[in-house]
Amino acid sequence: MKKYVIAYISLFENELIQTILYSTSRRAAVLDFLATTQDIVFEEEDLLNMESYGQVVEQIANMDSYINAIEIE
Repeated sequence: MKKYVIAYISLFENELIQTILYSTSRRAAVLDFLATTQDIVFEEEDLLNMESYGQVVEQIANMDSYINAIEIE
């Protein structure tokens, strides 16, 4: 498992959240973060259309929020 810093900002809440978590990939890290802290869970069909980290970031931007994952250590 790799260690990531996740930064998330919601333009609705005007709130920046940063956290550290362990995951197998950047894509998995942001999806885990969204599910556990923001109650954002995508349907299986939607996940098939978001095969890469960049596609997940783009989808979140379309939801008026921004997210980034940086691998550390």
